[in-house]
Amino acid sequence: AGPLPILPLWQGKQYAVAHDNISGLEWTLDASTVFRFWEISKY
Repeated sequence: AGPLPILPLWQGKQYAVAHDNISGLEWTLDASTVFRFWEISKY
């Protein structure tokens, strides 16, 4: 038998949409799929 290629166990796309007065969305999503609510602020 040949070597087994690496298979992703979790794969997906993440989207975040907000109004113009919301900041911090660029730091809320990453490859770990954790949504960091504490990074979002309203100004």
